[in-house]
Amino acid sequence: MQTTNITNARHIGQLTSANDDRQDRQKSHIPLEHFPQDVFVKSQYTQKIEGLGNDIKGGLNDMTSFQALANRLQREDILNSHDMIAVKFLSMHSPTSKLEDFDRVLRNENLSVEMRSLIATLINKLHTINYLHSGLLVSA
Repeated sequence: MQTTNITNARHIGQLTSANDDRQDRQKSHIPLEHFPQDVFVKSQYTQKIEGLGNDIKGGLNDMTSFQALANRLQREDILNSHDMIAVKFLSMHSPTSKLEDFDRVLRNENLSVEMRSLIATLINKLHTINYLHSGLLVSA
């Protein structure tokens, strides 16, 4: 019987798998303050766009508004001289200043690769500006 007691005594201090999991969680619990925190930093480009405010409202209502918007965006260094080439082209070849019509002009197969690239870049910028301002460009 003594041997049985010694054998049982050996098992008394053993951990079950449930105890193992609990102790592992307790050992691995680290307060959140000790973890690195993610930080979102807006690019200067995004900050410039957000800084435009309500001044761009209705910038795509007609071609005159579109050209005024483009000039403002160029002054703010959001559009560059290549974008302004696309602005001039769209002003002459798009039936309206709506983004959908700009997209139709872009799909024209007779455009050179270079012009298609300029227009695509401009359209992407306009979509970004419109998105960041919750549709303000197309508001009346």
